[in-house]
Amino acid sequence: MYRIEEETACIAQIEMECSNTSLGSATGFFYRNDLGVYLVTNWHVVSGRRPDTGQCIHSSGWPPDTLAIK
Repeated sequence: MYRIEEETACIAQIEMECSNTSLGSATGFFYRNDLGVYLVTNWHVVSGRRPDTGQCIHSSGWPPDTLAIK
């Protein structure tokens, strides 16, 4: 039987920021294996860019420099 680790069952609220300015929020989840615990989220959350055009998502044109896990 597969046991779900406590970290895996948790949804993470992610706040994207650049120079202490909020760029928006997103979600992710934690995954744990023998090597450690990982945050899993979408590429556009980390990069701040649209996958189809590569353009910054936020109107400021800034990509995130910080991801804060709430």
